[in-house]
Amino acid sequence: MKLSSSSVNAILGATAVSLVLGGAALAQSAVPRGQVMSLEEALRLEQQNRLRNQFPDERATPPAPQPRKRAAPAPKPEPQPKPKRQKPRRDDNITVRPAPAAPRRATDTPRKIEVPDRTIRDALPPNETSEGRANRAPSDAGARITAAEIDAATFTGAGLPKGLSPLTAKVQILLDRSNTSPGIIDGFKGGMSTSAIREFERLHNMKQDGILDQAVWDALGGNDAGSLMTTYQIVEADTQGLTPGLPRDYAKLAKLDAMGYERVSERLAERFHMGEEFLKRLNPGARFVAGEELTVVAPGKKAEGSVARIAIDKRSQRLKAYDSAGNIISDYPVTIGSTSTPSPSGSYDVTAVAVDPNYTYNPKNFKQGDNEKILILPPGPNGPVGSIWIDLSRPSYGIHGTPRPDLLFTTQSHGCVRMTNWDAEELAAMVHKGTFVEFIE
Repeated sequence: MKLSSSSVNAILGATAVSLVLGGAALAQSAVPRGQVMSLEEALRLEQQNRLRNQFPDERATPPAPQPRKRAAPAPKPEPQPKPKRQKPRRDDNITVRPAPAAPRRATDTPRKIEVPDRTIRDALPPNETSEGRANRAPSDAGARITAAEIDAATFTGAGLPKGLSPLTAKVQILLDRSNTSPGIIDGFKGGMSTSAIREFERLHNMKQDGILDQAVWDALGGNDAGSLMTTYQIVEADTQGLTPGLPRDYAKLAKLDAMGYERVSERLAERFHMGEEFLKRLNPGARFVAGEELTVVAPGKKAEGSVARIAIDKRSQRLKAYDSAGNIISDYPVTIGSTSTPSPSGSYDVTAVAVDPNYTYNPKNFKQGDNEKILILPPGPNGPVGSIWIDLSRPSYGIHGTPRPDLLFTTQSHGCVRMTNWDAEELAAMVHKGTFVEFIE
């Protein structure tokens, strides 16, 4: 039904009803005169008038809905640069590096790897046989030393004496037991013992001068050490598998099955971390045959653990092995390269370990005698790299043993890192593929 404007106004006026919309009364003038519209249209018109009163500066219509803004897309992450190899931080020759991933034993790789021939050139001095060097004492030829003298030795305040002495032998044994290797135990004061004392001082926050003093003696437990010597009875197996009279010529060596120990005394000296001559001094008249009882050094237990980092200090000629927490596990003397054939700089990783490695001679690299063909030299402790080769990610470089433990600290290598066979074997049992190796200048 349609109503005229006058009818609507009459109805509204007769009923005196005020329709309140938003607080404003519906005025009788809300509907224009003469216009016919429905009640719904009249109410809509009134609502428009109300909105005009509420929004006087705008159109009397509800504001148009604003379009929803599309959320800005999340910024794309900037490409991160490929992480660089973290450079270790040096702090008093100690480097800090995160622990590597779960270790895999390096010896999981093939045992026979090609060992570079750079190492053999200075393995044995020219025209010297191993028999000749075994019978050559460093000094004090014919001097004797006894186990009782070593056990009774005490510090007198004068440091290590020159030449052969029970005190030096005792200090060397105590250092070996503390996992600060003096290298070869021979009773003679020398560079390896001095470097071991200096490293022991550093680890115990002492003045680092490499001189035996009361503080070092007490820290080593010198007065409370007890007996440092023991007895060992030679068994039949000790007398077997020897290769006496090893030739110098590579062609002749290549025909052998092994470059093993030449003498029982040589084998037992290395087993007990001793110089061969020192073993003979302790056992005058020994024939080194099965059933014979010998006086030998009682070295400490082998260092154990997982080596996460190796630091080779070129200045001190020491190799330090650390666990993943940065704690030192063991410390060893080493021989490094010369100025003309230096050891590498920077950092690398262990890639493999070869136990009893063989050795490849290539005349293209250097000439030995009249040998012009590639030769494979057999494995053994008297081979050019001794009983162990720890391969590094730097091609042709490694950490290895030596047939000449007495020459550590007195010669230079052709770039590789030499250790005594027993120290190299101990280290090899603790490293894994990926162990970090750093050379410190």
